Amino acid sequence: MRHQRGVSYVDEAYKYVKSLIFDGHVKPGGRIEIEVVMSHLGVSRQPVRDAINRLAMAGFVTVIPQVGCVVPTIDPGDTSDFFAMFGVFEGRMAALAAERRTQAQLDDAAAISNRIEGLVNGKVTSEVERRFREYNRELHAAIHAMAASPTVERIAELLLDRFDYYIATSFGILDYHFRPGPAHREHEDVMLAIVAAAPDRARDAMERHIEHAVRRILKTVPADLTAR
Repeated sequence: MRHQRGVSYVDEAYKYVKSLIFDGHVKPGGRIEIEVVMSHLGVSRQPVRDAINRLAMAGFVTVIPQVGCVVPTIDPGDTSDFFAMFGVFEGRMAALAAERRTQAQLDDAAAISNRIEGLVNGKVTSEVERRFREYNRELHAAIHAMAASPTVERIAELLLDRFDYYIATSFGILDYHFRPGPAHREHEDVMLAIVAAAPDRARDAMERHIEHAVRRILKTVPADLTAR
């Protein structure tokens, strides 16, 4: 893999290893092999180690002496608590977006929504799911930007990472499925409220969206795992 111009080796390694976890290539309890990452990216050991340390600080991996870098197993109770908190946070961000958005920002969000629309009517394949996750994150990030609070926006980005991480690693499953159609309709409800400068509507629509998204994901989880 060739190094991307303008991206540091550490950032590149961080992004790649994170994708291994978030896209389900390394399961909870599985190891991140530093040598394999080095070979894939064509970089030395130090930037990979620095990236691993960043991931460990974020809680996405655990570095165990004499064992290596391991993806931790997450307690389902912690996951449920996080999902509830995340919905409230995203709702507040949507409310701020409705109060502060600019027309240029609305146009950017509409462009992302149009890309999601293109995924809705076709067959749901692994590639469609991957693209939907990408566009979904872009849309939420666009709404965060509308809130016009750089510090809070950085926190929101970390929480989005945590949301993706919990979905990829919780309950021991990695074959969860997004549903582009329902999610897109919920996104549209949020955006209509933001366009209308209706903070309460935007907050409520976003909280419903997160709640329903979690429900759809949990339907793919075996009952014995959700009961832990």
